[in-house]
Amino acid sequence: EYLRKNGQHVAAVEMQRRALATYSDHPMIEYNMAAALSDAKQFDEAEALYKRALAQQPEFVKALVNLGNIYRERGRYDAAMALFEKAIAIDPT
Repeated sequence: EYLRKNGQHVAAVEMQRRALATYSDHPMIEYNMAAALSDAKQFDEAEALYKRALAQQPEFVKALVNLGNIYRERGRYDAAMALFEKAIAIDPT
């Protein structure tokens, strides 16, 4: 997360790729990788990873919101709203 927050998107993506190679099918690592890819505007791969994380952990609120943000960015407003509403239903805070 340090790399992402400091604008080092390429380094963040590479670090997350190594983690994902070691710990495949781990929702939090998939989420972190997706977040790094999203920061780097690599939305197709980020979307796929958010979906993988959500397939394993359907109530992963941060993944729901971030996937919704990708949909919103791409003009898929109804799909984005559905995810935002689901996230709010899970955690209204």
